[in-house]
Amino acid sequence: MKIIIYSFITLDGFVAEADNEAWRWLEQNSDPGLGDGFLRSVDNVAISGIHYAALQGSDLWPFGSKKCYILSPYDIAAPAGAEIILCGEKDPAGAVEALRESVGGDIWLAGDTRTVARFLGAGLIDEVVLNILPVTLGRGTAFFGQSDRVAYWKLSEHQIFEGGIIQARYTAQR
Repeated sequence: MKIIIYSFITLDGFVAEADNEAWRWLEQNSDPGLGDGFLRSVDNVAISGIHYAALQGSDLWPFGSKKCYILSPYDIAAPAGAEIILCGEKDPAGAVEALRESVGGDIWLAGDTRTVARFLGAGLIDEVVLNILPVTLGRGTAFFGQSDRVAYWKLSEHQIFEGGIIQARYTAQR
């Protein structure tokens, strides 16, 4: 069972514009069906509470009917079919590790940059799938945030899509 990050980033490595409008550039430059194959390949989704809140304010729900576990220290209302794991602000990684042991199957970790940095820092990410879009923002929110841990990755596959989108899958080297 793997923990996998799947995300769209700009050519210059950002996931959100400087005003934190995360979806505007993506909606204008992405094929909405691009993630269908990936979505079929994972069994569960663990989503940070912050990421979930951002999605509530948009028309996007990229997880289809997958079982979603919302990592949040707060009591929040979940959409139909989703479960909430109240994990506390300090240990979302522990919550996902427990989830990995209990649910079976691969887990898509969908989170804000702070959540991604925490998981990377703890060495819990097994794969990263990046969809690199041919757009630059110049400034904004960096995908990987900041972590004190150096991690090494091996390119395991890549694909080029119409419109210049490159999908690259990296596997953690441990």
